Amino acid sequence: NVNIPAGTIDTIKGIKVCRQARGRWIEDFQVGTDPHGRQYYWMKGSYHKEEQPDDTDIDALDARYVSVVPIMFDLTDHAAKDSLSHLQAEF
Repeated sequence: NVNIPAGTIDTIKGIKVCRQARGRWIEDFQVGTDPHGRQYYWMKGSYHKEEQPDDTDIDALDARYVSVVPIMFDLTDHAAKDSLSHLQAEF
């Protein structure tokens, strides 16, 4: 995952490889009307960081760095998987 801070290229300080921040988005919606008179909803919001460490993607962006976060999608609770291994059986 790569994020680039807002602004012009000459304000970027560099690149940081970091971890993903823990936090949550507070969503808000803006109502508008398109050129054809149809109503639409534009999702907006703000990110609320739920931790204090300064080694995250959010901190890198705030400090004017491009953030690079190596990510993977694996929601397995490996500790729980190991503790439940005694339940395995064959039929």
